[in-house]
Amino acid sequence: MTASTSPHSDSPEYTPKEACEQFAAELLSRRSEKLKSDAARRPQHVPRASGVDKCARAMYYQITAWGEAEAFTEHSIARMQRGTELEERIIAPEMAMLGFRWMEAQRYLELRDDNGRLIMTGHIDGLVLWKGVKLVADIKTMNPNLWGTIDSVHDLLRNEWFYRYPLQLLAYMMAYGLESGLLIIDDCLGHWKTIPVHLADHRELADEVKQRCTVVVDACEREEAPDFIDDASVCARCWWKKCGTCQPPMDYANDVRTLPNQDLEQDLRTIEAYEEQGKQRDAAKRRFSKVTSELEDGQYLCGPFLIELTRKPRKGYVVQDGTTVNRTTTRIAEDKPDALAEQLRASKGGAA
Repeated sequence: MTASTSPHSDSPEYTPKEACEQFAAELLSRRSEKLKSDAARRPQHVPRASGVDKCARAMYYQITAWGEAEAFTEHSIARMQRGTELEERIIAPEMAMLGFRWMEAQRYLELRDDNGRLIMTGHIDGLVLWKGVKLVADIKTMNPNLWGTIDSVHDLLRNEWFYRYPLQLLAYMMAYGLESGLLIIDDCLGHWKTIPVHLADHRELADEVKQRCTVVVDACEREEAPDFIDDASVCARCWWKKCGTCQPPMDYANDVRTLPNQDLEQDLRTIEAYEEQGKQRDAAKRRFSKVTSELEDGQYLCGPFLIELTRKPRKGYVVQDGTTVNRTTTRIAEDKPDALAEQLRASKGGAA
């Protein structure tokens, strides 16, 4: 049935209930399509201040393999757009209404090395002139549950995602030649926190940012990726490792055994495929737990998955003392298991 094209039709072809239900679905559908169209990644030629990472290799791939970068989800795009709206339409105007001089909003800036070579670009949210001193201001929005955990630069630096915020601000300060800046953090509910950042207090960190950008630009010029970061925890969370673009060397301890269990491999694939879904993933995880509970401690290759099992004592209160099994599964690119097994045989001097 086709809906009437006139909003004032005397004979609507839908009942109010039908029209409301269809409008509700169409609203979400059109918004979803719009968000998908906004999710496209764009190429870059030098590091961006917003993309400063702990790993120079990850920053290198942001430039040379930008088309393979992790896609933004509809949720993340909507979240970023809402944050931008808060920054541009509410927070910055409110600063002006409170009597603070807000200048140079969204100004493009460049950071150059000692030889004048461009090593990073960015756009600042603005500058504030206070007591005759210019301060770089960067506005951030944050989930209210996470906002409550952040009170200092130290809190940001130890967070898996938010450590970029002070690094970005330090880069802006170096580009402008200013000594201090301010992070203004909104919890998306109208509450603010202000975190001052001073270049003198974080000079070593600022120098690391500049040096890392220099390393990335050098690597791009010679078309050779920088060295791997010496921190397995960073690699474990990195998209470039997960998608197979970056293959850091794996230093496995002791005995890694091949586990040719197709059912278990399928369960691991199910867990991966249904990460955010319910019943199938949970059933697969229960079967995974049952199978691995019967294995000895160690490391096992199951298809493209590395399983690491360790046991630790469990204190018995109501239940009897026993052990628990810690399970860590690492995704390896589809074409890697055979090569990895061969590497393990060579390194161990025996069968993998």
